[in-house]
Amino acid sequence: MFKHILIPTDGSALAAKAIKAGVKLAQALGARVSGVYVVQPYLAPVYSEPALYMTGAVRADYEKAAKAQARKALAVLERAMASHGRSGLGGAILGSQTARVLAHSKLPVLVIR
Repeated sequence: MFKHILIPTDGSALAAKAIKAGVKLAQALGARVSGVYVVQPYLAPVYSEPALYMTGAVRADYEKAAKAQARKALAVLERAMASHGRSGLGGAILGSQTARVLAHSKLPVLVIR
């Protein structure tokens, strides 16, 4: 039925529940699993002249922190897969929210609540 399951996470306890369900489903179907962590694009907080000079450093700090959060959130999925003998964990992407995914996906989407 399903050959590849994409499991999004935000690092929350509710997401951990979805990870567990997704990995269990993948195990039952013999499917591959990829994880995704969504990062909001960086927006400069102010638009004054000094802020324009600092934007590069602040943006770099934001991206570094976002990547660290993504690694931490995806580590939960990695551990759940390791306990089920799965591999193929994906990386972080920039993106949207569940409603947008559901509205625009051409592939089946299962939402765990």
